[in-house]
Amino acid sequence: MTKFIRRVFLFFALWPAFMMTSACTGEAEQRAIVVHGQGRPALWQVTGTQGNKAYIFGTVHLLPPDTRWQTPTIGKAIRQSDSLVTEVAGLDNKAAISEIFAQMGISSGLPPIAKRIPSAPVGATRAILEGIDIHADRLQKMESWAAAVTIAGAASSGLGMETSSGVESILQTIFHAAGKPHAGLETAAQQFGYFDRLPEADQRLLLAAALRSARNARAETKKMLDHWMDGRADALLVGAATGALASPKLRESLLDTRNQNWARQMSVLIDQGRRPFVAVGAAHVAGPSGLPALMAAKGYKVERIQ
Repeated sequence: MTKFIRRVFLFFALWPAFMMTSACTGEAEQRAIVVHGQGRPALWQVTGTQGNKAYIFGTVHLLPPDTRWQTPTIGKAIRQSDSLVTEVAGLDNKAAISEIFAQMGISSGLPPIAKRIPSAPVGATRAILEGIDIHADRLQKMESWAAAVTIAGAASSGLGMETSSGVESILQTIFHAAGKPHAGLETAAQQFGYFDRLPEADQRLLLAAALRSARNARAETKKMLDHWMDGRADALLVGAATGALASPKLRESLLDTRNQNWARQMSVLIDQGRRPFVAVGAAHVAGPSGLPALMAAKGYKVERIQ
């Protein structure tokens, strides 16, 4: 169970973009995803007043093995950085993450999952859950947000995407080998807390969106990976107008507020003369409320270098 919870947690940053997709017809395909070719994911350079360089890199936490995303430009940025900063550090403590998830996401006396999605027939909901090898009984004690992220994580489990191949895992290995520190912008409790504090109505929007997206998880995930590999950061937010993040409350809680908090933390590091390599989920670097745009609004020189 702890391995599954960690997988769900690591899926978190890509998950908001995954949830933006509109409903698709057809059963979920469970063939492993293969990403071909050399990628060029989006990378920004941020220059501080003292001339020190920092970097912002949009990541994917789970990737198919042998995905070729590292480039000379990324390698140079890593070498010029003095530390790695990701959304959360210490993800190897699986037991702690599982405990936090259980404390925040499990409650008694909840309505059945099917009744929390009034627009979806019970039979259709059951068919979707069985199609991704997760049954409603497992979700009954989960709060709606916890059920939503569990469904989203489970939908990716048959696609051949691994945490060990994810960008953060590889970056941590590189920085550790170079003797450079690694820090987190949030704790695990903070990340889950953004979901846990959502009103029940918004949690149910997420739950419904998770079920819709699970019906075509392979195709939607492959499309997002292609966008990411090609450096089309803004394309990850194209579906926001019709997906779950069309809700102002959801977008504010899951993206905008967190991006603003991260921009403040990054500003402190840069103003201290640090050179952080900031690697956060791809959905957090896109658009006018993304981390690069927020840093530019604070007066830093921000350049897209890949």
